[in-house]
Parts: sequence; structure tokens; C-alpha cells
Amino acid sequence: MEPPRLHQSLPEPSRHSQRALEAHPDATALRQWAQAQVPDTVAEALRPWLQQVLLGYAWGLKERNMRREDLRHLEPIPRILEDVSGLFTQLEGHPEQQQAPELLAQVFDFGVQWAYYLDWKLYLSQELY
Repeated sequence: MEPPRLHQSLPEPSRHSQRALEAHPDATALRQWAQAQVPDTVAEALRPWLQQVLLGYAWGLKERNMRREDLRHLEPIPRILEDVSGLFTQLEGHPEQQQAPELLAQVFDFGVQWAYYLDWKLYLSQELY
């Protein structure tokens, strides 16, 4: 299984996970965790993207009953931020796309996909093989 990839031509977001998050009692704590993970040096325009992907990642970890504090679960964060920053950079000169709610929902889903991938890599694949 390969890690998720983020492309400019993302599929339609599922929104399933994001709806469930809104109704969950831990939503505020997950948002605070995601905001705390974003480096202070990040440009203001990029900040919502990074917060969304990390919120999706935190939600995916929660769905998989994986602890956010586990060092193995923090390991992919730099790569996730790099991928999202790269796509954001590709869209420079198109601020309407950078702020599009559909694209932010897809960025959220990308974070969820990373949590699922990590679950596979660390746990499920070990049990199967």
C-alpha cells in the first residue's frame, strides 16, 4: 500500500468524516491540536490549509482509535504539511481556488487518508503478514 498523494485534480471529497467530526464532542480539542501543530512561520494564506489537513489527520487517528501523542503517529506530519504546501504553491495566482471550500474539504480528506494509511502500515499489515 502506497501513502496517499495529493494532486491538484483531487477527487470529490467524501464529507462523511467532516460531518461526523462536527457532531463529535472532541471536535474542539481536535481543532486545537491541529492549530497547535502548524508552525508559527507559516504564511497566513496557507494556515487554513495546514489546519484542515491536520484536523483531518487528527480525526482519522480518532476514527482508528490511534493516540495523537504516540511518536509513531506524529512522524508523517512533516510530509503531510509538505504535500499540502506544495499543492497550495501550485495554485499561487489563483486565490479563488486556494480558498474554495471544496478544495479545503479535499485537503481535510487527505489528512484522514494519511491516518488510514498509517493504521495500515503500523498495525493492520503486521497482523495480516
